[in-house]
Parts: sequence; C-alpha cells; structure tokens
Amino acid sequence: PMVTTLHGWTNHPPLTSLWLYERLDRWSLGGIEAVAVVARAMLELPAVRLLPPAQVRLIENGIPSLAERQAEYATRAAPLPLDVLEWVRRRPTMLAMGRLSQEKGFLLLLEAFARARTGPSSDHQLLIVGEGPQRDELRTRIRALALDDHVLLPGYLEGADRLLEHATGFVMSSLTEGMPLVLLEALQWRPPIVATDRKSVV
Repeated sequence: PMVTTLHGWTNHPPLTSLWLYERLDRWSLGGIEAVAVVARAMLELPAVRLLPPAQVRLIENGIPSLAERQAEYATRAAPLPLDVLEWVRRRPTMLAMGRLSQEKGFLLLLEAFARARTGPSSDHQLLIVGEGPQRDELRTRIRALALDDHVLLPGYLEGADRLLEHATGFVMSSLTEGMPLVLLEALQWRPPIVATDRKSVV
C-alpha cells in the first residue's frame, strides 16, 4: 500500500522540470491507495475530485506551540543575525517569508509596497526572508522601484518567524497555497497580518 500527502501545485511555465513533475504527480494519484490533503479547499482541486471519496483524507497542517518552538530554537537554532535585527528595529517593518519563487507573489508584493509608501506608510520598510530562483528578478525590481533603502532580502534564516517579535506586521502575498506553515507561525505571534485572498487561508 502507498499513502501520500498532497500540499498543492503551483503554476510553473510549460515544459519546465517542475511543470513536468507536477503533471506526473497528478497522474500518479490514481495509483495510490490513500491521499491526504492539508487544507479543506484542496478537496476542490480537479485532480483530487476525480479520486474516489474513500481514497481522500483531510489532515490539516499543524505546528507545535510557540513556547515549544522557542525552546527548540534556543537549543538548536543559530541566533538571528544582528545586522538584520538592527535593520528591522530601525523603522516600522513588514515581514514576509517564503521561497523566492513565482507562486509566492513577491513581485506583486513589491509593487503594492511601492504604492503604499506614497501614502501614510511612507516610513515603512519590507523584509522578505527566503531563498530561491527569483532572487535576481526581485533585486532588479527593487532597484527599478527605487526601494533599495527600504527592502531587504537577507536570504534564508532558520526560525525567521522570531523576527515577528520586532516587526510591525506580517504579509503573505502568495498566489496559491495549501495551508501555509509560515502563516500558522505568524498567527502565534499575533501581529497584524495582511494576506492575499486564498481559499485555504481566509
């Protein structure tokens, strides 16, 4: 018997390796005895709806409590970089976390942030934590929008949600999501949250 957990699919350009992988992933579901999806909205995905109902289970994502995660960070994770902490503390900062890839919507976030800075939020800055194939494109867009002094891409940081202790709020700009762990982590810190309208999130 074979069981799989399905976290959703992205919209990669046709004929790329990830596009082919996701096509094969969808095709293989019919030969698997049980499929667990991590968000209720995923039950409506066309590839999942083709499966017999008895073959599909909903097991929503979950994470340890904030106290448990903080205790683990204290013993296993590296301290957050001082230069990043100082950058966050210098002005009101919105924090975004995720892989730097198309489905996370960070290009859209940069456009929205540039517009927001023309209004009452002109003193805010944006920290996008993560690594991925879109880094160079994001850097180019940051320069084009004249945001070099207001947006920081520090790369991947273990336990990045600890920055929410100092940030003004959390933003999730994803174009597609299952049940995002970064949002669950952010909710534990109880900051103001801005998120795109995804069925599995709202």
